[in-house]
Amino acid sequence: MHISSPKAEPGRIVACLVALANSGETAWGGTAPVLRHGLTQVAGTMPGMFNQRGGYTVQDFYHDLRFWLECSRKTLFRTFIHQGGRRSIFRGVGDEAFIYIPGTRTDRVLLVAHTDTVWDRRPSYPAPVRYENGRYFSSVATQGIGADDRAGCAMLWYLRDLGHSLLLTSGEESGCRGSRWIMENNPDIAESLQAHQFMIQFDRRGDSEFKCYSVGSSSFRSYIQKMTGYTEPDRLSRTDIVVLARDICAANFSIGYYHEHTVHEYLEMAEWETTMSLMRSWLSGSQLPRHERVLARWGMATAAQDARQAVGDRGTRPFRQGTGQGR
Repeated sequence: MHISSPKAEPGRIVACLVALANSGETAWGGTAPVLRHGLTQVAGTMPGMFNQRGGYTVQDFYHDLRFWLECSRKTLFRTFIHQGGRRSIFRGVGDEAFIYIPGTRTDRVLLVAHTDTVWDRRPSYPAPVRYENGRYFSSVATQGIGADDRAGCAMLWYLRDLGHSLLLTSGEESGCRGSRWIMENNPDIAESLQAHQFMIQFDRRGDSEFKCYSVGSSSFRSYIQKMTGYTEPDRLSRTDIVVLARDICAANFSIGYYHEHTVHEYLEMAEWETTMSLMRSWLSGSQLPRHERVLARWGMATAAQDARQAVGDRGTRPFRQGTGQGR
């Protein structure tokens, strides 16, 4: 069973995914071990539910981050599809697949993360993680934990109740293959993405930084700095938003992972939580402004221009696994 038609209705897609979960067949072809309790019981064990005091606890974060770092991509997709219900749009196969859950606010922002990791083809991935002194590490000495970008997926989960749109891509680690497939083969989604106020991706190492790459503007950068206090170290490299943000501005934020694509990768829980709390405060506000790309406004934005402006680790030279270069 493959769910790949751009014209498929969201309601039919969710119904197909329920059947898929119970049948044992994957949307990536073939068969694989599947949670036979399907989407219904997953709802009872989903991470990130508000506690009775109306907030989250450190224990919530601890368990939730473990969930996202240890779950399979199939489980990740099913969890978000169930959360979005009939608004969930799921299309594609493998590295050309995505989930899009349109937001409900008039001033909605698009929140982006990618579901793939550089370790996906390892038989031992995903593996249990270990927690020491506020950091998550892999329990397998020959691979990292995939916090790039499972930590970003966890961020979207914690922001899902704010009324903004969610986009989970695939194939980012293969040259933004999934986001290119969205823009080139799903024109309805490509247009819908440009209707947002701006885009935010959660796929950057370190703490308290953002990058707009080639898809920012002076006013948007000033706005980001004013609202978050984060700084932009440079405009090098690229990630999904460089492909997706055709008409509007976008920024990628630090979420606390380090040494991505190496066996020394780890996630700093406190830094992840800092960005999450900041985003909840900022994006809960009303009347978020729209920021359009200057080139797009004048009808001059091209892929070639983006490529020239995104010179750096992922601009003019290929990314090498294990080098620690990145977004």
